[in-house]
Amino acid sequence: MNLLEQGRFRLTVFDEMSELDGMSPHVVRQHFKEWRQHAEREEQGSRAKIMARGGNPDRTPFPDDMAVRYKFCVQIDAVALQSIVSSEGETRAGNAWVNLVEADWDPSAAAALRERTKREYLAMGLDAANYDDSVEVLPAIEGCTEESAGRMRVHYRDLILEFYACLRDLNALEDMYVRPPDVAEA
Repeated sequence: MNLLEQGRFRLTVFDEMSELDGMSPHVVRQHFKEWRQHAEREEQGSRAKIMARGGNPDRTPFPDDMAVRYKFCVQIDAVALQSIVSSEGETRAGNAWVNLVEADWDPSAAAALRERTKREYLAMGLDAANYDDSVEVLPAIEGCTEESAGRMRVHYRDLILEFYACLRDLNALEDMYVRPPDVAEA
């Protein structure tokens, strides 16, 4: 299959300035999730086609088997755009980046995981006094002080080929994640 063939590869671009200009990744994430509620079925086909791929057409969305296209969106805010294009309109190659926003990121997930881990530790009969539940408090990104802020900066040249290909693996994000303001490169 030739991805460059007419109609094969198409990016969906949202450029509603009045709706998205200056919006936080949280707002972009919500907009993206609303779009994907119907987009996967429209783009991937009928219930029969989804079932043939091993998907569950009754689950919306299909997080385990959905394409990376429906798990992440790219946000190019004013700062990212300035990293890509100079004020003279020239493309910058060096540290140019875009925001890769994780659609299903939950800011409370890290705290819930820590609590579950502690309960499992105690359930094994281990001494609570020996349990280290200290948490490194990181600089806040949109109010989040956890390691994962639900988005990362990705060098724009690596986005489609390297990152999207690797992110097909459900566990890859954990290995690839770099907390902003650092920029992840493949």
